[in-house]
Amino acid sequence: MAHRISIGFLLVACVACTRPTLPADSGGSIDASIGSDGGRLVDAQADAQEPESDGGRHDAASMVHDAGPSCVSEADCRSTHACLRGLCTGGTCSYVPQDAGTECRAAAGVCDIAELCDGTGSDCPDDVLVGVGRSCTDDLNPCTNDVCDGAGACSHPPRPAGDPCPADSNECTLDRCDGAGACAHPAVADDTLCDGDFGICCGGACVSMVSRTNCGSCGNSCSGRCCEDAVPYCVTTGASCL
Repeated sequence: MAHRISIGFLLVACVACTRPTLPADSGGSIDASIGSDGGRLVDAQADAQEPESDGGRHDAASMVHDAGPSCVSEADCRSTHACLRGLCTGGTCSYVPQDAGTECRAAAGVCDIAELCDGTGSDCPDDVLVGVGRSCTDDLNPCTNDVCDGAGACSHPPRPAGDPCPADSNECTLDRCDGAGACAHPAVADDTLCDGDFGICCGGACVSMVSRTNCGSCGNSCSGRCCEDAVPYCVTTGASCL
């Protein structure tokens, strides 16, 4: 009888020792599946908590930003880029390139060039100016040139001294630019013939030699000459010079 009790006790003990002990936080269950790591038991709760990849998706705020701000009309969709045009579609702004040839920067003057959108880019091209020497607005001064300076301004540098300018209707003066931007009228050399050879220039004035009373009356206009009774009166050779 004693032997039977001992054997029964041993059998009960062996069964108890072979039962697995459940983890306190497992809720009474174990995922017994075998992973690729060679038999490691996987905790189901830990596996469920592992973060998932975004997979390239945007969150809601990002999607709204990418789509553009909300709008009621195209006036709400103005772009800071000169060559983009805002559209309001379904309450959301979107932007497309302006048509090629749309002016995005006006010319600042005759020596500047207006810039145009190219139909593909979002920004206005760099500012381009008219080249040096290109004609620009005339300042109505015959002794200056009217040319762009390459920096966007119309300049008026003086023409070279000696360049012709409008006549003053005096045949005893020259009509030449003075090199400083003014039209000057210096006197021609004394004794220069004028008035169809019936006069001589003296100090920038034409003195007639038709009247004998003028012969020699103009300083040295008849110096070394002789007065005759016939035109042109002041002569270098003649009866009165003998």
